[in-house]
Amino acid sequence: MALKVIPYRASDAAQWDQFCADKSNATFLHTRRYLSYHENKYVDHSLLIYSNNRLVGVFPIAISKKEGAIPMSHPGISYGGVIHSGKLIGDLMTEAFDLSMGYLKSLGYQKFVYKPIPYIYNSIPSQDDIYTLISRGAKVTRCDLSSSVKLSNRRILDSKRIRPRPLFLPNLSGTENGTDLEYYFSSNFDKIGEFWKVLSENLIKKYKTLPTHSLEEIIDLKARFPDNIDLITISNSLECLGGLILYWTEHVCHIQYMGASILGNEARAMDTLVEKVICLGIEKGVSFLDFGHSNENSGQYLNSGLYKFKSKFGGGGLGLLEFTIEII
Repeated sequence: MALKVIPYRASDAAQWDQFCADKSNATFLHTRRYLSYHENKYVDHSLLIYSNNRLVGVFPIAISKKEGAIPMSHPGISYGGVIHSGKLIGDLMTEAFDLSMGYLKSLGYQKFVYKPIPYIYNSIPSQDDIYTLISRGAKVTRCDLSSSVKLSNRRILDSKRIRPRPLFLPNLSGTENGTDLEYYFSSNFDKIGEFWKVLSENLIKKYKTLPTHSLEEIIDLKARFPDNIDLITISNSLECLGGLILYWTEHVCHIQYMGASILGNEARAMDTLVEKVICLGIEKGVSFLDFGHSNENSGQYLNSGLYKFKSKFGGGGLGLLEFTIEII
């Protein structure tokens, strides 16, 4: 079938999002509803892919407004890729990609960066895009290392590394037995301010940076995707000790943010929270818990301590690839 690509327009948003919802390889991150929350940071060059006037794929593409930036799929999300419902396989994926690169070339661009969807997010194998990239001379220019737990076959590398769940935080209440900890699972983000303070203080202290999202942005995203984004925190009667921001997709629970206070670290709050999320993931029927990568310096440095902490819950390594291709 002959393909053609059409530049995305704002009026295409509903059609785009419906396509993502209709048994494609998309997650909610690929929807215009998600991508539009920070659209002022990028120049959008997304494409719709048609065959005989029928939409068979969408391709989220944008370029950061930072000087020297090049087009990417997609700079505003962890992974981009060509979104399709099984029509764009083999030579058709190659044709769709070639047409897309031709469009970018017509705009004067000479390079393109592609971040494929990690395989754990797909319902069926869907790596025709990677074949196309390699066949067109693309090079792997970055690889981050994530730790992901397959919930149906969880392996424990060293059972002694998983400390028992804490029941008390000694001396905090001034009593001999300490203060009980309690789980607090929020579906309305009413503890997001407390957690964001803990998270921000952690990131500033350890990495001299702030969360990728602002507090206002993460609250906005929760409002847009109430069924996909959750906050789970652990606290005592006095304060929030730590928490996790969770992104739920069909097959994966992804930990978008995690952080604990000094007292939370002493109480092993993260151990307790991760074990709680593993139980939630099994209840919801997802296949994987994905911690996200533990890399710094554009993927060149692996924070071994952080990676080992994530891996102790039964995770294995997941390479998050980034390809760069010369547009000729």
